Amino acid sequence: LSATAARQKLPFSDRPINIAAAIRALNTGGAREASPDITALKEHPDALVRTAIAESIGILKPANGPDVIKHFAQQDRDTDVRKAALASMNAMLDNSFEDTLLTILKRTNYGDGEFLTATDRVIAAWMLSRLPAIGAPTKARLYDQISTPVVSTPMGPAFDSESVRATALWCLIIHGKRHPNDAELQTR
Repeated sequence: LSATAARQKLPFSDRPINIAAAIRALNTGGAREASPDITALKEHPDALVRTAIAESIGILKPANGPDVIKHFAQQDRDTDVRKAALASMNAMLDNSFEDTLLTILKRTNYGDGEFLTATDRVIAAWMLSRLPAIGAPTKARLYDQISTPVVSTPMGPAFDSESVRATALWCLIIHGKRHPNDAELQTR
């Protein structure tokens, strides 16, 4: 599909696979002018479409993209959508994502349905290590990740997995090397 044809198909397709294909065609063509049409579909009920939208944001980088992918990364129930959102956040990496990544890292409450997978939290911790700087609340949470023991339950780890803890430690080490004069990193 040409970018024009793909853009014209977006609002009229009745099948999610066709909408996703049109979005991916627009990504391939680098059709930035189609970004508003793509992000307008962010509430689509099909996860295939939302995944394509999340991927598109990392490629086309629309102005409202960060808000859409933050929402997808934190609140979407589909793991593929969350992974695509995290990949787009990685492509667009800036400090505006710190709070979102910290929220993802904190999500371990099974009872309230907030639980995100350990893979989501590993990616969030790794992306925090790529930010130029992190704030005190993020550092405190990373220290908590490392110092709280893993408690296994029938549903999985009650606090977190070893891989998340190792990635959190890696994040602190990277920031300590980047900022050797950071008093807070030196005291811990």
